[in-house]
Formats: sequence, C-alpha cells, structure tokens
Amino acid sequence: MESKGHTAFTNSPLQTQNLAEAVGRLLAPGDIALLEGDLGAGKTTFAQGLCRGAGMDPSQFARSPTFTLVNEYQGRFPIRHADLYRLDTVGDLEQTGLFDPAFTGVTIIEWGDKIAWMENLSPVWRITLVEISETRRRISVQAPKGREKEITHIITARYGEAG
Repeated sequence: MESKGHTAFTNSPLQTQNLAEAVGRLLAPGDIALLEGDLGAGKTTFAQGLCRGAGMDPSQFARSPTFTLVNEYQGRFPIRHADLYRLDTVGDLEQTGLFDPAFTGVTIIEWGDKIAWMENLSPVWRITLVEISETRRRISVQAPKGREKEITHIITARYGEAG
C-alpha cells in the first residue's frame, strides 16, 4: 500500500461507527476494505459503519459473519461482508466464493491481515483497529493510491491527526 495512512482516535462504539460511516461514503465498486485488529478491537463495529456509509438501508443491521463467513447487503452498490477468523487456508477462502469476478460491489473483510496479499489485486483500504481501553480505539486508515485526500480531510477535521 503506498498511502502512508492516517490515525484517528474514537471514544465509543458510536464514534467508531460514525468514523466508519464517513469512510464508507468514499467506497466505490471494486474496493476492498481489509479490517485488521485483535479480537474485540471493533472490526465488526467498523464494518457496520462502512455498510451504512455505503448506503445500506438504515433498517438493516450488518451482522458479524463469523459463522456464515460472508453476508451480502445492498447499498448504493452490492456489499459483501466477510469474516475470515475461522479460515485457515487459501483453499478455504476459495470455497467461500468471496472473490467471484462477477461481483461488482464493495467487499469488507474482517481479519483482513490473513489476505494482505490482496493489496496488489484491487483498490484496497487497509484499516487497523487497536483497543486502547474498553471504549477508546486507535484506528489507522490507509486509502488506495490516489484517494488519500478525502480520508485526510475526514481524519484531521473530525477525529485525530494525519499520519
């Protein structure tokens, strides 16, 4: 990833979702958002905000796909939300159909560090969440090359500092 990234600090799950919603408004068809962080860092909370920002109907609720592996939603474009926590091999990943070339929407992947090699295949947003305390999170966002300006504004104006 060529973007150096930006860091935000949130103090509640709602702030984390609101930041993610702002990032989600920047997503475009073909984008992949790789969410990284330890268990309990807020990846699902962030994914829920991304879905809202990508235009998912507010009456829907993005649920963790830990057991189903992949959930699909409709927003301004189709949204796939995957959780790779239980996957161990590339073969397991291939069986999910997650990277069907006919899919024209946005893909949000929790435990994205398992497939960091994806960065070379598509416009990738790399989002790392770190739990500082029970409610406080440090969130680093790397935008795809050429799209850093919008995320810089969101981070510096609302949540923290440009990195």
